[in-house]
Amino acid sequence: MKKILTLFLLMFSVLVFGQEMTREQRQKINKTFNQAQFYLETDEIDQAQKWLNSTRNLTDFEATDTMSCYINSLQSELFYYTGLYEFGKTQAQKSINAAVKINDSLLIADAYFFKAINEFELKNYQRAEQSLQQSKRYYPQKPRLNPLKNIIRPDHIANNLAQAKLKINQPDSAIYYNRKAYRYAQKTHSRRGIPNCEQTFGEIYLSQKQFDSAQFYFAKSILSAQRSVYHDIELVGYGFLMECKPNDISKDENYYQAGLKLMQSQSINLAFRKIFFEKALTAFKGRQPERENFILAKIIQLNQETSDLNNYYLQSMTKGYIENERKILSLEVQRLRKEKDIVFFQLMMAVFFVLALILVVVIIRRRNKENLKLLHQKNEISKDLHDDIGSGLSSILIHSDLLQKQTQSAPELKVLSEKINETASEISQRVSTFVWSLNDKQNTLAGFTNYFLNYSEKLFEGTFIDFQCHAQLGLLSDKAIDGHVRKNLFLALKEILNNILKHAQATRVEVHILGLRHQLQITIADNGTGLKHENQFGNGLKNIQNRIEDLDGKVRFQESDGLRVIIEIPF
Repeated sequence: MKKILTLFLLMFSVLVFGQEMTREQRQKINKTFNQAQFYLETDEIDQAQKWLNSTRNLTDFEATDTMSCYINSLQSELFYYTGLYEFGKTQAQKSINAAVKINDSLLIADAYFFKAINEFELKNYQRAEQSLQQSKRYYPQKPRLNPLKNIIRPDHIANNLAQAKLKINQPDSAIYYNRKAYRYAQKTHSRRGIPNCEQTFGEIYLSQKQFDSAQFYFAKSILSAQRSVYHDIELVGYGFLMECKPNDISKDENYYQAGLKLMQSQSINLAFRKIFFEKALTAFKGRQPERENFILAKIIQLNQETSDLNNYYLQSMTKGYIENERKILSLEVQRLRKEKDIVFFQLMMAVFFVLALILVVVIIRRRNKENLKLLHQKNEISKDLHDDIGSGLSSILIHSDLLQKQTQSAPELKVLSEKINETASEISQRVSTFVWSLNDKQNTLAGFTNYFLNYSEKLFEGTFIDFQCHAQLGLLSDKAIDGHVRKNLFLALKEILNNILKHAQATRVEVHILGLRHQLQITIADNGTGLKHENQFGNGLKNIQNRIEDLDGKVRFQESDGLRVIIEIPF
């Protein structure tokens, strides 16, 4: 019945939820996403967007998972580099919502960062600072290694916090955060982080009109950017240097020419080119009209290229939106087609579960009746044994005692009466043990321990053996154990004690009963002669082992100043 139920549940889950994504699909998605990241790094935004669109087409657009966070964050970054900051902020918020749903703090921090840099470009500096503080708050102490996406680092967050603090006129806080970012970037040898932080130091000192310090850090940032091959930071550095010496036209000319040469040899993002020309316009304004007109023309050209690129992305987004709507419509049609099958299947499942429930109830009721019947029979047997056989054995013992007193002068009859008495005592004890094992009112471990202790004290009473018993049952004290376990365990312990009494020549016996978390451990140690030879116990040793193994337990015999028997019974 379990197999049938499992099969039905499997069929239901496959029908309703579909098949899990295959390994090949994951690999294809990861490949296209990595390509998008690669083209972003090489500043080929158009190619990056195409590969990201391919990634999105391969994924379930309704899913909320790690990949959806990656896609939204990367899309936000692409919008940032193309100047579509409002769209970038929206995509970052989508990534935040998805990351919160899957409870991934690293992705939450990553998404808040991209929301902040887009807000920064929209001149919402207060909101940008708040988003960066959220990014800092969620960033984990130990981020996971090798995520699929290039995740932001603590130096990125601190450096952008410094930029935001500078914009809201808090230079001391800007210095504090940028120093933190710079230390981390140097510690981790961050190729982009080091020149970024050095450039930010220059901006802070420039805002305070400390031109020499600003020039020092801008020049240092350019050298670091050249070593790390980050030409965008290098280009902006030349623009900032033109602001450090307002009246030094020769140096401005050198920085300007260095920037032009760099743009001719390298592919640099439109946004960074525009920043350079805007700073050059400020430097040459009112000095060289022809150059000023040339720079203005360049800025207009860059604005037009940015506008054209933005239009392309808007068209791409519209196309993607239409494709998504088609997917939604297609999925809706599929859902309607499936609904018939699902309703029919649910009806079958309902019928199946009702029949299964009826069958289970019938089986349980039948088993309860059988258990009650067995319990009644067991109680009757226990009562009969106690009342009839027990009283009969007691009568035999009484008559055996009388016979012993009357046969003092007849040695043969005396020996015979002693054997009768011994046999009757043994049978009486066995019957008593059997009756006790059937009694459900004494089925706890504490009850077993008390019964064993009473038997042991009577066994060694009147002998020269000092018997000690120590019990620490702990949480197992009220643990219920059935009659089979009680009987076999008691008979095994009884066999050990009887052998000590008859053969060990011991003067001391010590028993430790210890209740552990998942097992009962009983140790019986004496100071007798130990196991002199293999058949010391005769069949008793084999009986002990068989009884303990029948309870899935273990028994060990160790010789150390006598014999130590260790029994472990699992619970």
